[in-house]
Amino acid sequence: MPRLSDYHHFDGRHWETGSVHNVYAYTEISAPHTGHPYSEALLLGVSGGITFGYFVFAYQGYDPQCNLLTRNTFDPFDRMLSRLGVEQQVTRTASPDRAMAQLVATLEEGVPAIVWADMWSLPYNALDSDKGMWGSFPIVVYGYDADADRVHIADRAATPLYLTRSELAMARGRIKKDKHRLLTVDAPDPEKLPSAVHQGIDDCVKLFTQKPPRGTANNFGLQAYRHLGACVSKPTL
Repeated sequence: MPRLSDYHHFDGRHWETGSVHNVYAYTEISAPHTGHPYSEALLLGVSGGITFGYFVFAYQGYDPQCNLLTRNTFDPFDRMLSRLGVEQQVTRTASPDRAMAQLVATLEEGVPAIVWADMWSLPYNALDSDKGMWGSFPIVVYGYDADADRVHIADRAATPLYLTRSELAMARGRIKKDKHRLLTVDAPDPEKLPSAVHQGIDDCVKLFTQKPPRGTANNFGLQAYRHLGACVSKPTL
C-alpha cells in the first residue's frame, strides 16, 4: 500500500502551476533566488503569464454563456516545463490496470505522480455528469491504499482529497489525448530560469498587444477589452 507518509503539500491553487508547485515542495526543490519552492506566481509567469480573453458560446441544449479568460492557455504546462529545462518522464497506456500498476510503481519509488483526470468525472468537484462537457487537468497522486480502496489526491484544495480506484480510472480514461497519462518531473535547470522568465514576459506582452497564436484578435488582450466594451454598450453589434 504505497503512500508518501510525509506528504503534506496542498498549497497549489491551479491544476498546472499548483501540481508542479506541490511536487517541488514535497521533493524540496527550491528556486535559486528565494531558497523556497518554485511559487505558482513564478510558474505562471514562465508559462506565459496573464491575459484577458472572452468567448461567447450558445450550444443547443445549454444556456448561452460568456467565458472570461485570465491566463495564457496556449500550451502553458509544456511551455513552463520546457523553458525551465525540466526533464520529464511520461507513461501512457490504454489499460486501466496497467495504468494503476504504473502509478503504484511510481509511488513505491517515493515520488508523487502527476496524472491527468477529467474534472467532470471527479466526484469531489460536484459537477453534474454531462456527456457534452469534459476537461482534462493534472492532479497529484501521493498514495494508494488497496485494502481501503482509497487514492490520496492533492488538487487545488488546502486539504487531502480521496478517490476510489475505479473513480480515478474513470476520470483518467475519459479523454483520449490524455488517457492514463502519468508524469514525473526532475528539478528545473537554474541556469535557464532568467531566460524562462523573459520568454514568459514576452508571451504575456504579445498576447495583450498582437494577434494571438489562434483565434481572432478581438478575443484576446487589449483589443478584447475594446470589443467586449462595444458589445456590452451596444448589444446589437
